[in-house]
Amino acid sequence: MVLTNNHGDAAGQTLLNRLRDSLNQSGTLHVLRNGFDVLGVKSKVKMAQFKPALAMNPDIMQQQRSENGNQAGGTEDKLPAIQSR
Repeated sequence: MVLTNNHGDAAGQTLLNRLRDSLNQSGTLHVLRNGFDVLGVKSKVKMAQFKPALAMNPDIMQQQRSENGNQAGGTEDKLPAIQSR
């Protein structure tokens, strides 16, 4: 991993410091939706991945299912249904 190569044993602390700074500057919702930058990492660090709004394209839905299976979480089937009044 690039972060470990650049920061050695301090990689974890560097990541947490950058997350804390991003949360303080941009807010939780923005960081969850957009991720945050870390020096030495090419793309933003993603904090969440949301299901596509339109489920019409089966390729997108398959990609979303496979990505959720590779990450911690993927609990959408385990959550209780919310009933409206």
